[in-house]
Amino acid sequence: MQKLALRILGRFSRKTFIRSAWKNLNSLSEHDELTEALDTLISMSHEENEFIELITVIVDVLSEAPMASAFLCHIIDSAALPSKETSHKITTRLLQKLKPGLLFYLKSLGGIYRTKPKKRTRVNAAIIWSVLAEKLAGEISLSLFSDNVCTTLLDYLQYDRDASVRLFALIALEKFGMTGQNKEKILNSGRDIHKILQCIAKELHSDEGSSEDVNRRRQLKFCVEWALKNTFDSGKEDMYDSDESPVSSNSINVMLNPVDATAHWKISRNGLEIRNDNSTFESIRATMGVSSGKWFYEVILLTNGIMQIGYATKRCMFGPEDGTGVGDDPFGFAFDGCRNVLWANGVSVPYGGSESWKPGDVVGVYMDVSSGCVRFYLNGKDLGVVYPLNIAQFRKLAESSLHPALSFTSYQQAIVNFGAEKFRYPPPSSSFTYQTLNSQGQISSELRNSIQKRVWRASRYRSVSVSPYWKQQFESTEEDFDTQCSICFAKPPAVVLGPCNHDGFCSDCSKMMHSCPLCRTPISHRKPMNNNITSLPSTPTKLSIASTSASSSLSAPSTAIVLPPTPPHSRPASSITSWEPRCLEP
Repeated sequence: MQKLALRILGRFSRKTFIRSAWKNLNSLSEHDELTEALDTLISMSHEENEFIELITVIVDVLSEAPMASAFLCHIIDSAALPSKETSHKITTRLLQKLKPGLLFYLKSLGGIYRTKPKKRTRVNAAIIWSVLAEKLAGEISLSLFSDNVCTTLLDYLQYDRDASVRLFALIALEKFGMTGQNKEKILNSGRDIHKILQCIAKELHSDEGSSEDVNRRRQLKFCVEWALKNTFDSGKEDMYDSDESPVSSNSINVMLNPVDATAHWKISRNGLEIRNDNSTFESIRATMGVSSGKWFYEVILLTNGIMQIGYATKRCMFGPEDGTGVGDDPFGFAFDGCRNVLWANGVSVPYGGSESWKPGDVVGVYMDVSSGCVRFYLNGKDLGVVYPLNIAQFRKLAESSLHPALSFTSYQQAIVNFGAEKFRYPPPSSSFTYQTLNSQGQISSELRNSIQKRVWRASRYRSVSVSPYWKQQFESTEEDFDTQCSICFAKPPAVVLGPCNHDGFCSDCSKMMHSCPLCRTPISHRKPMNNNITSLPSTPTKLSIASTSASSSLSAPSTAIVLPPTPPHSRPASSITSWEPRCLEP
């Protein structure tokens, strides 16, 4: 009896400690304090019982705060790889949290009913499952995705009336579906998921006047249609498409380029709506860059989390695993309205006021290349002129073309308007002249078709590092796709992966992979697709534990240099490093 009491007391103490640490994490703003709070929670993720308790508490306390999901992804990514038994215990705890509540009698309906678990609990459980499913593979993932989990997520997707619950249930199913056996379980569950998704798409199209959160419904609609074309593709043409723009796709002359981007974007067919449901910091550039002139484009936010919106050259090296994106190196700059800072050269200064952006807000980006000045607008309000780089450095970047570019953390979504549609909040014409990128851009039909085809194939592959050279080789004709590597689309397929026997990869790309991008099975060996190709040496599978340093990915991007808004001729033309910037740590 005494041992039981001590065990209960110990568990209660852990819960109290975790709740306190999580509360501190979401209320702190100083970098050192954030790092300490994160390290405290991460340190609890390396022991089985504490990790289970950590997940159990987070399902209760995870909120809609913009930083909350980013913190969760970082903690789980930094945790030691859980065992099969630990995964099973986590699933059991989460299912217990989702059990119906107390019985009550509802006189109006003449029956006895059980209360549902809270909406936030249902959403949080789905988010936790999706993050764990992305991290885990093989038998551990199978243990996490029990029959009850599969049924619960399908029930939420099909029957729950809340758009947020359905959205994150779908994302969790997509993440579990990345493992072949889990996907088979979903497809063989007796529930036609393709039909379920079609019904949801039809419902969302016919119920557009609903008073429910318009932005959340738009997100659900986008993800449902993406899943129909990708994760749970039946091979048939579907009735519903998320491209709601009144402008013909043929009049869209600038798109976001999925080939010039990191690996995990969900992108609309017109190349203007994007979403990141991965735990990494995803980045993307537009098809057009500019070297001179005055330019303006808009971004309509559907979420309110960390997004960096600005310009970058081709030399800006995106690092999704490291948390680096637009503005985190010397080759670009960006505004982050969640934390109200402007990024350039990898450091930041306060910018944009004290209020964070919200879903539905419209961000305007105005750039004058000749003077090196930039203005950002929020719902038409001018946030002020900034000179993100020394004028000489700015012009040097412009020589190699500055492309509109964006970087998003997890579960963020937005729509970009390069001028194909009327701007919602254009700069005042009496004060500013500008060109639209769409009026000057050009996309060949071959490139347009190539990008659109890549959009619908992109999510079928895991993240693989591909050299920038091969990423630029994307102007292949549509007929060439089936005879090209499924990763880089630049070389012919030459390798079969073992033991799963999936093929379609060139020798260069296959050397970069430790697990199969189709089924996530660890690669034990590689063999040629025919006897004329030399066999590649096998690469041992590596299972590594991520660094527990809170500054490794969450604090990067850290901060960006912004010069004070003084006329450019009054500033020296020396290197940007000659200034002492004011910095705001995240």
